[in-house]
Amino acid sequence: MRYFIYFICIVLITMIMVYIGTIKERDLAAGLTNKLCTKCSEKVLKYLNKNEYASLNDVQNLIRGVSTSVFWSN
Repeated sequence: MRYFIYFICIVLITMIMVYIGTIKERDLAAGLTNKLCTKCSEKVLKYLNKNEYASLNDVQNLIRGVSTSVFWSN
C-alpha cells in the first residue's frame, strides 16, 4: 500500500510537470515575437529621435542581427 501511494505521487508530479511544459511551449512563440518586436521598435524609435526620417534601408540595417531568447536557453 505504501508503494502504491509513492507511485501515485510520482505520477501526479509528472503530470503536473508535463502540463506546465506544454503551457510554456504553447506561449513561447508569441512571447519571443513580442520581445523581438519590442527590441526592434526601441532601436527604430531611438534612431528617429536623432534623425528626421528613416529609409527602408536604414531600418533594415538597424534591426539586422537583433535576436531574442528565453532565459532558460543558451
